[in-house]
Amino acid sequence: MTKLTIDHVVEIMPNARANGLDREWQYFLKTCHDYEITTKNRLAAFLMNVAKESGELYYVEEIADGWDYEWREDLGNTQQGDGPRYKGHGYIQTTGRLNHRKVGEALGVDFEADPLLLTKQPNPWYSAGWYWRYGSSWGNLNGYAEAGDFRSTILGVRGGPDADREHYWWRALNVLPDDVVVPEPDEVQEAPPGEAESSEELLDGWPVLRLVVVGENWLMTQDRKKYVALEEAPDEAFETQRVWLKKGGLHVPSKKEEVVAPEPAVSLAEPKYTEPWPEAWQPVGWLGDGSYVDLHPDRYTWEQSVDNYIRRILGMHPGSVWANTYVDHPPGFGMDSVSVDFWDYAGRAASLDLTIGKEILNWIFNDQNAPWINWCIYEGYIWTDGVGWQEYWDTDPWSDAGHWYHLHITFHRP
Repeated sequence: MTKLTIDHVVEIMPNARANGLDREWQYFLKTCHDYEITTKNRLAAFLMNVAKESGELYYVEEIADGWDYEWREDLGNTQQGDGPRYKGHGYIQTTGRLNHRKVGEALGVDFEADPLLLTKQPNPWYSAGWYWRYGSSWGNLNGYAEAGDFRSTILGVRGGPDADREHYWWRALNVLPDDVVVPEPDEVQEAPPGEAESSEELLDGWPVLRLVVVGENWLMTQDRKKYVALEEAPDEAFETQRVWLKKGGLHVPSKKEEVVAPEPAVSLAEPKYTEPWPEAWQPVGWLGDGSYVDLHPDRYTWEQSVDNYIRRILGMHPGSVWANTYVDHPPGFGMDSVSVDFWDYAGRAASLDLTIGKEILNWIFNDQNAPWINWCIYEGYIWTDGVGWQEYWDTDPWSDAGHWYHLHITFHRP
């Protein structure tokens, strides 16, 4: 039997540790035991949904303002202001006055009186577990998960299909051992500062992570925002000169100086695309058919650095490549402004030329000064920062969720 570890979960959700998983590990284990999420398939499906709903533990409150839920009697929103007050909270977003009341009664906390208590640990985990086992209109989601019916667990959580979250399922099945066992919470003790297996794992009492080498001359933090000249801290001197990235940010010993990043060896072609983006005229539900495009219409609003980079890529292939983001792209992450889909110039759903798609991808991966990639999906594979390439399976006939015909990239936030 193989005990589930934090490292297993981090392989599935690469950003979970940065978002506090170490501090929440006991709550997660208790959730698994209290709500019978204790087999490989159940863990895979639960973590898949939590990862997407929370942006890998980043969000504990719905990004939208909640006015779409106003006067929704099915959610128990019967008073003015209930929509925004009882918008989604927790790692599987509890939505509506009625659901806040139900989970509060189950957990012994009055979330109806103070819905923001659902954003405070351990409630995001405990409420997610309760919903998974008891709260969904689909019933106990463990049953679907155990049968390998992961798509029904998606429907049981969000009420509609979401092909974009499926990569978490396949990644979890690859990562989790077949004989996985969830340890009891009291079997795992959080090591206090100074009691890790090796002193090299700590800096000022905090777990640390080495910087990464970029090219031949530079070290760079994983957010690709801070740089240190390699000659100031050569690789062989890492352990003795103590240049680390820790929880509090970049730690540079007093004799070393942080420097500005060099210009990349290559630059994107000029001129870049300079035309104004189309007006984002379509509201959510503009088609009225409940399709994916109906619920996620196009937008052309990116962070400035991402916008500039996209324009330069379009300038490389004038008349051959088009780019768009859309409302809630990809769904549940709240990262519309740093996500982009590349299609043929004919627009969304027009197949991107395979040679051009690979050229764009290779160009970005080899450009040190690009807005760095958080994850990308292309031709049935997904690349995630810190994990690398993995197969990305898709059988959804209603969307190009496998990204065989378009290139998806989500950048890290500037």
